[in-house]
Amino acid sequence: GAWVMTDSRQTHTPDDEKAHRVAVKIAQRVMSPPRLLPLPLLQWFRRKRALRLGAVGFKVRADDGVKLDALYLPPLAEDLTKLPVVHNHGYFEHKEAHLCSAWALGARGHGVILYDHRHHGRSKGRYITFGVKERHDVRAVIDHAVREKWVKDKVITMGFSLGAGTMLQHAAMDDRVAGVVAKAPFL
Repeated sequence: GAWVMTDSRQTHTPDDEKAHRVAVKIAQRVMSPPRLLPLPLLQWFRRKRALRLGAVGFKVRADDGVKLDALYLPPLAEDLTKLPVVHNHGYFEHKEAHLCSAWALGARGHGVILYDHRHHGRSKGRYITFGVKERHDVRAVIDHAVREKWVKDKVITMGFSLGAGTMLQHAAMDDRVAGVVAKAPFL
């Protein structure tokens, strides 16, 4: 039984309550995916290699207090006139999965900032919000990069899947974004 109408008011049946509980459990799983076991080991090796090659690890506190883990890769080329890139990963990924594209950008003269979304990789947080809070996290990362003098006034943002959608949402609210590279955005 679905809805029962009595006196122009809707009431719920026990089946509706059960369906609601199941829907809530599914939503909680999607918003808080399990952290996969093989990723931390692979992530650790990639991070160590990046730090050995000159990357700088740092933490950023988001507006709501969640700690985000990040890496800054200085430009490898002599041309320091190119805009820095803030790069971000997809759902169920971590920043170290995109180190190859970050090194390629660095070889072309871009400084690159990679960070883990909340509840991904080495970042804290219990849930992801598919851009609702993540777009503000990008601003916190850029603010930190400005304080460190890695970013002067403009950046290019780049993301894959969840990261691409987040970067598009963020670009609409931050004048420092000169361009967005959105690879397979969820929208």
